[in-house]
Amino acid sequence: VDVRGNISGTEPQICQWILEVGKAMRTEDRMSVTTFESDAEVIFPLRSTSDPSSFKSLVDATSGISAGGGTRIANALRTAMCSYLGIFTEDKPFLRDDGRYSKNRNAKVSTGDSDSGPVVQFKEKEDRLVTILLLSDGEDEPVPPAMIATLLGRFGPTRQVIFHSFGFGQNHSYEVLQGVTLLGNYGTGMYYYFQKEQDIAPSVGDCLGATTDLSAYALTIKAVCVRPDQT
Repeated sequence: VDVRGNISGTEPQICQWILEVGKAMRTEDRMSVTTFESDAEVIFPLRSTSDPSSFKSLVDATSGISAGGGTRIANALRTAMCSYLGIFTEDKPFLRDDGRYSKNRNAKVSTGDSDSGPVVQFKEKEDRLVTILLLSDGEDEPVPPAMIATLLGRFGPTRQVIFHSFGFGQNHSYEVLQGVTLLGNYGTGMYYYFQKEQDIAPSVGDCLGATTDLSAYALTIKAVCVRPDQT
């Protein structure tokens, strides 16, 4: 989620977008939230949002979102992917004392639920689909495919990862966000554009509905006529 300086005044719409995603999660789903500007930070570690207490933690985490900094989409995607993988090294996200991930040890601690606790390590199914949703209203350089490919390799041969992007407002970079949808190993994701608050819920519903209902991708169907004498 892009929280650069220019989003000032639109924080309610951004929070609504996050909460719409949270409300759409099923019992078996897990969700985390990474905010970014020049730096990137996981404000809501990977967990379920299907029960009231967890959803309240998501609401509390989003209530601390404020604008500042620039736009570094590549750093945001790396932070989100590393937080899922649990990679914590000097140049990648690590788990801070407050139970959140950050790229920078001195990064600010988000206000919100201080009792959100550490990340819960879930025993994931090998065939679980990892869906990364990017929301941005800013311009940036294209994301280096080699960087994403390296991280995709860490997910293992059977883990499927797909990227969807959401452009917010008129100043976002369509080319960059469209390029993000091509980075996964599970086909091409979707690009959505919304400008009004009323567009948020339909775009999230369409995106996640297509993801959860998808049972096959890139099928080749061959039709054979068994009775050539009949049409």
